[in-house]
Order: sequence, then structure tokens, then C-alpha cells
Amino acid sequence: MDRERITNLISLLKSSAAMELAVKEGDLYVRVRRGTAPAPSADTTSPTPSEDSNPAPAPTGLVQVTARLVGFFHPGQGPEGEPLVEPGDHVHQGQTIATIESLRQITAVTAPVAGTVAEIVAEPRQPVQFGDVLLLLRPEELEACNSG
Repeated sequence: MDRERITNLISLLKSSAAMELAVKEGDLYVRVRRGTAPAPSADTTSPTPSEDSNPAPAPTGLVQVTARLVGFFHPGQGPEGEPLVEPGDHVHQGQTIATIESLRQITAVTAPVAGTVAEIVAEPRQPVQFGDVLLLLRPEELEACNSG
């Protein structure tokens, strides 16, 4: 990958709402980030442990699971996979609940908290931007308050 290609990637990132852009060409892997994000770990092939380490509560107390990269939303393990979860399903913190396809790579979307899937907001196979809400979860704490 030459300097011009990397410059074009930086321009592409600047013109989008994304916070990060990653490209893999052969054995070369390049990741470009905005701002002062922490440096990536040495293992760049594994998905992040959680899609949102500090999940923001939705106005109704639901937790928003948001996209951490630009790509295509898939409710299953990829474009043709069966949905991993449906509304009403109980999920555990860290459980894979959907995927995002970006640059022909599938990245897991994980549940930031344990709870119940309240709604799948994103449409299957549709593009998502960094920060787009993908799913809404009702955390276990909220379930306990409502049942007691």
C-alpha cells in the first residue's frame, strides 16, 4: 500500500461520520482513527469485547447497542445467517447478538449488558454509520424493578 492510498483513506474518513476506518490488503492491515483514541491492541483480528463499554441508556431506560464501525448490519452471523436474537430473547453480557460487515470482514456486535432484546432497530443488510442504534436492550436491573 503506497502513501497515496493511505492519504485517500484518510480523506475518506474525514468526509464521513465514521470514527475509524480499517483496510486489509493481503498481509497488510491499516487502521485510521479520528482524534486521540487509544492505540489498538496487538491482536487486531478479534472483535472488541463489547460494542459499547459504557452503554448510554435510552430515554425509556433501555440500553442502545450502537454501531462501532461503518458497514452493513446483519442480524445473523453474516448476510445469509439466521438472526442470532429476536425481540423478547434474553441475552448475556458479551453475547454476540448481530454482526456488521465492513470491507468484506464480519465483526461481532455484542450485548453490553445482560437483559432482554426489546427491539431490533437497524434493518437487515442496510448500511450503518458509526453510532447508529442497532438494537435496544432492556437491562436485567430494569426487568427486576418492573417485576417487583
